[in-house]
Amino acid sequence: MTRENDRSLGLYLNSPAGGLLLTGDMEAKAIEHLLSSKLPGAVSVLKAPHHGSAGSAPGLLLAAVKPDLVLVSAGYANSYALPSKTLLQEASGRGIPLWRTDLDGTLRVQLSATGWQVKHWSHRLFR
Repeated sequence: MTRENDRSLGLYLNSPAGGLLLTGDMEAKAIEHLLSSKLPGAVSVLKAPHHGSAGSAPGLLLAAVKPDLVLVSAGYANSYALPSKTLLQEASGRGIPLWRTDLDGTLRVQLSATGWQVKHWSHRLFR
């Protein structure tokens, strides 16, 4: 892997309710490598790589891990137009709920006895 973003740290948290997969700024080659290494369990919550960039192979990733929901960390009205239309279409086409910090504000993910839940921080700001 030659691109710096493809050296991002990925983190998988396993739980009985399904896993949480954090993907940093991974791009397509790192996503392919991640998927070839076989994740240790199901993915319920996926934090989209590289702010939801099309260069992070969103179709491949969503098809492979089949998350229950996707989180995207992107700034409001960012100059890169992230998350990408590709990610939005791929998630929508698969019926996967997508939470976006640019529209939904600051988010938190909580694991409870009933599974993973996405909630807003107070006043949608991190406090």
